[in-house]
Amino acid sequence: MSRRRIAVVALLVLAACGGEREQERNAPSWGALAGETPIARLDGETILLDDVGPELGLQVYQHQLDVYALLKRETERIVGERLLAREAERQKLSVDALVQRELDASGGTPTDAEVTRYLEEHPDAARWPEARARVASYLAETRRLERRTALVARLRDQAKLEFLVEPPVEPRVRLDLTDVPVRGPENARVTLVHFASFGSPLSAHSAAQLARLATEFPERLRFAHRTFLGEPDEMALAAAELAVAAQQAGKFWEAHDRLFAQEGEITSDVLDKIASDLGIERKAVGTDGATRARLRRDQDAGMRAGVKQEPAVFANGRYLSGSMPYEELRRAVTEELGGAARP
Repeated sequence: MSRRRIAVVALLVLAACGGEREQERNAPSWGALAGETPIARLDGETILLDDVGPELGLQVYQHQLDVYALLKRETERIVGERLLAREAERQKLSVDALVQRELDASGGTPTDAEVTRYLEEHPDAARWPEARARVASYLAETRRLERRTALVARLRDQAKLEFLVEPPVEPRVRLDLTDVPVRGPENARVTLVHFASFGSPLSAHSAAQLARLATEFPERLRFAHRTFLGEPDEMALAAAELAVAAQQAGKFWEAHDRLFAQEGEITSDVLDKIASDLGIERKAVGTDGATRARLRRDQDAGMRAGVKQEPAVFANGRYLSGSMPYEELRRAVTEELGGAARP
């Protein structure tokens, strides 16, 4: 992660903490990306954390995870060094001598048979200059690192270590559904937003899983579709443009279901047939500026929400991988419904 990204994450974390004084916190906190903390002013008009945070929550959370992993990895390195130094002092040895003692106790020097076996299992290594000596050195160093790691683990088990920084909590993303096709009751407890491409077999599979959820939990779920194109694909773009035209004609979900029934195998003939059956005019790809702008809004919304590739599902703003097994998806939706396992 770049220093600039870390700085942005730190700024949002500090802002989200609401300006608490350091002495009032028992441990570092990631905070929540919402609230009335000022972020900027435009001609005297204040832009609040609540204006920007909820849409960027997943992106910031992903960076927070990187920072958390970095902090934890460096802490574990320091812990290992200090534990080894303490143990070496207790035994009146240097750290290197301590590790060597561990290595000697486990038969540290690789045998000729072990070198031969490695060369047999890795034929390319046999072509190295001085192959046997290099392999012997590699095996010795690998074994030394393994014994050092095992010693640190044993010392950690005997010590009292508390990592005071809790992992960041995954946020719920705010998703604007203005002018977005939606089906299902408005008062449904769970709204599922599907970022997907009609030209993708993975998106088609994800759509089929959502359809299965709809039959399993009738009248309890609400569904929204937003187009998120992956690799450049003219047929996927043409299908998305047809879906926009279908929405304008009040026939979006008929087109949606027909398109995903193709399981990603979209052809011009397929699009012509669906358009004809629904009474929709197909325009040449890319000729309707308003349609392209609409699709860009979908794509931009997905990117702001932290979507990196299709398919992606958000359940009440909670990110779910669009490729997760059905039972995991169902379990997550059940949790959002309040834990009722059966409809």
